[in-house]
Amino acid sequence: MIRMVHRSGVALLASLLLGALLVPAASLANTPGWQMSVVATPADAPCGAGIDFCGTVNPSAYVRFVVTVTNAGKSTISKAFLTDTIAGAPLSVTPSTGCNSTGQLLCSLGALKPGTHATRTIIQQMPTGISLDFRFEVNTAGVSGSDGGTSHGDTLKENGHFVLDNGADFVGGYILTNGDLSTGGAGGQSTTLTPPSGGIGVTIREVNNSVNPCNNGTAIGQLVELNVADGTIFATPFKTVLNIASGGLPPELALSQVKLCHLYDSGPKNGTAEALPLCASDAAPTTVPACFWPKWGGPAVVEHESHEVAGGDADDWTSLIIDVWDVQNGNIRGGF
Repeated sequence: MIRMVHRSGVALLASLLLGALLVPAASLANTPGWQMSVVATPADAPCGAGIDFCGTVNPSAYVRFVVTVTNAGKSTISKAFLTDTIAGAPLSVTPSTGCNSTGQLLCSLGALKPGTHATRTIIQQMPTGISLDFRFEVNTAGVSGSDGGTSHGDTLKENGHFVLDNGADFVGGYILTNGDLSTGGAGGQSTTLTPPSGGIGVTIREVNNSVNPCNNGTAIGQLVELNVADGTIFATPFKTVLNIASGGLPPELALSQVKLCHLYDSGPKNGTAEALPLCASDAAPTTVPACFWPKWGGPAVVEHESHEVAGGDADDWTSLIIDVWDVQNGNIRGGF
């Protein structure tokens, strides 16, 4: 028996087929169930609208990025590629498996099964200038992030913004070694940090104000906002030196009057302002985690009657030097 198909059914089938032909191919493919996170060192928080990660460093400083791509979906992503829009080659990529050995960042992350992830640690050198806007991209076609080639496959993006601060009151970046870092000495003070190690993020910013976080006297010099490895508490104290020009000090200020305040901004002491004790000598402490040691910096303006290096008061010397040892960062300020 031959059954006739109603003409309206034929018309419906034809319209469905035509509609399928008119749908763009990209809309027929399922977007990969993936996620990407970028952790920058050093970093600022919070970031502006539309910015996923941000920070402030010196021009030409290094920044470390830990980029993790996770398959949070139910299907295997057959191939994934990581790239960025920073011109030039990164200093290093770890692990380097699947990554270009020269040129702009481009890493093949291979296939990602559901619930698995791939991570690359990337150290990039910032350019000169005042700021940098860029992004990391993961795509399925292996195209460079700098060519805008997002039409050749699905693309996931994380947007970054970095301020490149060349001011004399700031120094910062991801440091490769533990060599001394110093500000430029504007505002009547310079600050020098001997980092506890290399391979960490460090920023030092001097601020002109009259704030004494300990409220135990009059502030001198500048407030120092110190970030060392995002507040990591180290087993051994590291050294920070404040060098304050004597022209900004009371002329008759004596070393016995000098105080040092540390406002902790992380760890168990977060939010606590402490007046540090005097060290037993001008050396790293062995019995306490933190202390300070004041001394005059020369050459001496006048010859002291005592003929001792530590003699006299502020107007007899060119600067007051405060050596500070502590096991973590925060805001530090001299006073009397």
